[in-house]
Amino acid sequence: MNEPHKWEFRPPPGGDVGEELVICRDKEMCRLGVMCPAAHSARELEEWKKRKQEQIRKQIQKGTYSDRILKEIFSESSSLPPMSTSLPGVKVVCDMKENLKFVTRNSSAVWCYHLSSHLFLKGISLLHVENLTSC
Repeated sequence: MNEPHKWEFRPPPGGDVGEELVICRDKEMCRLGVMCPAAHSARELEEWKKRKQEQIRKQIQKGTYSDRILKEIFSESSSLPPMSTSLPGVKVVCDMKENLKFVTRNSSAVWCYHLSSHLFLKGISLLHVENLTSC
């Protein structure tokens, strides 16, 4: 097994994996210090790019969140309850019709789901929705 890489610089800023990494304009006298979202040298920027590439590689190996949940649910040793289209005490409302008819190619649609419950919900997943944006 590979030994964890020892990095020289602070971790790159969090956020979107595709977010562009840049060098700080005030790198010599940056008032933000380690909280600065930009690299303070070309070497730090290069390391950040390598770390982001490593992060992407690991995410691809893991698969999507939906893939991992499905694998866990369908494994024989799973202690998880089966999937369900409804839960007692949980209300799910979608603001779009179920059947849509597109008149052109490359059409798109947006569905907004609203979940409400008086219960504490843990581990709720809408499957196959990796590219969601909030309504």
